[in-house]
Amino acid sequence: MKCNNCGNEIENGSNFCPYCGARLSDDSVNRQQSVYVGNTSNGQIQQPIGKTQYNQMPNKAPASKGKEKTLLIVLAIIVFVIFASVAGFIGIKVIKVISEGAGLGSSNESSYAVSDNIETEETESDDVANNTAENGNNGTGQAGQNMASVNGIICNSAGAINEQFKGKQEYEFYTDPEGKVGVIFVDGEVYLIDSSLNATLIDKSCVAVAMNYSGEYIFIAASGESNLGSGLCVYDVEKNEYSRIKECNITESFCLAVSPDGNTALVSRSDGVFIMGLDGTDEKIYEPNDYPYHALGVSNDRSVAYFYTHNGYGLFCLKDGEVTQIYDSPFYGSVAFTSDCKKMLFKATTEGLYYFDPATMSEAKVVLSFDTISARFKGKEFVFADTKLTYYPDAESFEGMYITAEKYSFWLNADIEAVCREDYRANACSRQELKVYDIHDGVIYAITYKDGEAHREEIYKDDSRAYDFTVSDDESILWIVADDKVIMYKDGAVVKEVLNIDGDGFSVGCIKNDPLSNNIYCFSDNGKVFMIDEKGDTSELGTLDGEFYFHEEYSHGKEFAVAIGGESDNEYVYLLFGRLIKKD
Repeated sequence: MKCNNCGNEIENGSNFCPYCGARLSDDSVNRQQSVYVGNTSNGQIQQPIGKTQYNQMPNKAPASKGKEKTLLIVLAIIVFVIFASVAGFIGIKVIKVISEGAGLGSSNESSYAVSDNIETEETESDDVANNTAENGNNGTGQAGQNMASVNGIICNSAGAINEQFKGKQEYEFYTDPEGKVGVIFVDGEVYLIDSSLNATLIDKSCVAVAMNYSGEYIFIAASGESNLGSGLCVYDVEKNEYSRIKECNITESFCLAVSPDGNTALVSRSDGVFIMGLDGTDEKIYEPNDYPYHALGVSNDRSVAYFYTHNGYGLFCLKDGEVTQIYDSPFYGSVAFTSDCKKMLFKATTEGLYYFDPATMSEAKVVLSFDTISARFKGKEFVFADTKLTYYPDAESFEGMYITAEKYSFWLNADIEAVCREDYRANACSRQELKVYDIHDGVIYAITYKDGEAHREEIYKDDSRAYDFTVSDDESILWIVADDKVIMYKDGAVVKEVLNIDGDGFSVGCIKNDPLSNNIYCFSDNGKVFMIDEKGDTSELGTLDGEFYFHEEYSHGKEFAVAIGGESDNEYVYLLFGRLIKKD
């Protein structure tokens, strides 16, 4: 048998791998994965019949009594030696058999079964069949959080790396809010990835993928060459079950959106725009006009949905069975939803910021007409997010959203009007409150929005004049660049001097809080990159050639610290959990 983590041959019946130390759970030892695809016609990610390319689980063969004794002694020694190293490992889950009529989908819909006999379905591609063992976890294998991806390289907070998708530029990557489970959509293939960065192929020949906000359900628009045949399919993450909700024809990407609770999908099909439920019920809400629609969002109660045309004019809203065009120009912009997925802010590609409330069903309201706008709610930005969609689970309205437009800044009041205009752009935004941080003449301020007004509070003023700073995740610490040194400032006093490099200094834009961890990044004028932890201890990560400055950027739904500059002034270097990753 093979270890499901490292792929090495090990003795049948083993509970631990002697090579990598991974624990083989009773569930994974007892079950082998071999997929049988029935006579179906619809699905969403390519999976050729009889050529299964999933992670193979080892078979547990019966052992003799003498062999069992010897095995127990060996295992006792192995457990003692490697106990500490295996504590963080997570067993790989396999896709379970789905009986007709059980779990998700209606009783007449397709599903695929997992066979108990590995020999009945041999794969012809060893490198893909064992993708978890060989490619699914090329790092430490430790479970972590905040999975993040750049150029197909996926990292987590525990230091694990998955390079299976390295170099892939056109791919989609989504995770739950804590980054414990995610989904990858690349070249028509859909993979589930766990917190240890083990990737498991769910299906092939797929058209579109969407994951609900909290990560329980992955909706998949499948083609006729997939496991289950063409239609809308769903993978239940908790149950490890994959089934087809309904046979239908979904032909374009981005024709699928999911409600925050994951019980409802908005789908643009060849026969119209539909609201579809996990139980297989569907309701047509709009007739097709010879082209598909881009699905944006649908509320949990199915009363409100948003979509726009792929190649025509208009942004549309469904409210209680009535569809209204709320924007009558070409729309390829960004969207933000409140917690109920009903109220919406959106920005067209080259136009200002708009607001729409389905309670009135009137046309969208212009909030600001500047071409360049960045909007944040408690530190979370949406306008430049490459997913083009941001959901705020704790926002019942957009009051208190902080907006920068050209050199100005604004707050939105309860009537979604831009108020409190100031001629500055904040250095940092709070993730807990309606608060931003600004620096002026060496003094650092906290500006808080409340009841339509902005309140300014001085939080740092010292003989060491500040010219750059960043704020820790919990906002208890200021990391301040002052007089060519970096100092740690907490509770109104300097805690210690963190960095002071002889013969070198620091420039404005050289320090940044890592959005994925509690660490701080900083680079000196000679290009040395440092990481500072919450205690103020520093480590050197490497050196960048040329002049760089920090910038905030989103990639596949996650905000990153990214350094921009270099000799061409157009190099991008991402900093992920202490790693420097060049964009191209």
